[in-house]
Amino acid sequence: MMGLRWDIAHMSMISLLYNTITLLFVLTIVNRFTKKVAPQFSLSTAELLTIYVMLCLSTAIGGHMCVQILLPIISYASAYATPENDWQSLFWHYIPSWTSVTDKRGLSNFFDGGSTFYPHFEAWRTPLLWWGLFLAALFSVMLSINFIFRRQWTENEKLSYPLIQLPLAMANPRSGFFRSKAMWIGFGVAASIDLLNGINYLFPQVPRLSGIRAYDIADFFTVRPWNAITWFPIGIYPFAV
Repeated sequence: MMGLRWDIAHMSMISLLYNTITLLFVLTIVNRFTKKVAPQFSLSTAELLTIYVMLCLSTAIGGHMCVQILLPIISYASAYATPENDWQSLFWHYIPSWTSVTDKRGLSNFFDGGSTFYPHFEAWRTPLLWWGLFLAALFSVMLSINFIFRRQWTENEKLSYPLIQLPLAMANPRSGFFRSKAMWIGFGVAASIDLLNGINYLFPQVPRLSGIRAYDIADFFTVRPWNAITWFPIGIYPFAV
């Protein structure tokens, strides 16, 4: 009920976060030219990685599993309550007033459009304040857990952290990443497939390369207890590879 959103590709749900990798890729290419033309304005490896980390954090906080669905969650129950569904008597009393938005005019403009956020800020102020404090506490706890485990993971177990190897290689000019023929061949193949299928989605008359997206193989499991599987997608995603 609370999951009202525009259903698009969720960049915060796939590791690596592909928007951050794309922006780091573009920034690194631009930085290569900047070093030749105006070296004083070029960015160091540490600065590139700092920007990358900031992008990852902002994507995670503002993404699908966090703030993107927080606003509908704290307003949906009041916005879509009607005499027919009787939500007000069914469960409104379970929702603390300081955690939800109840101003009908502000909610109508929020869900239907036609207005800016600022005239209705007062209705959202208290819930956003409390939820902001909760998120700050949650992120502080998660960061503290990382501090606690950092020495064991990094210094004692020498974990390689596979998810950071690609941005490290991209940001480090001595890695030879952008001089790798294998990388550019793989990049070209994956980009061509995804571009072709993307054009097919917008213009169906353009042929697509089938066999790339996920296929549900749950129907092959017919014997108990495996027939309890209701959804088991298998697929190849070139951009991820």
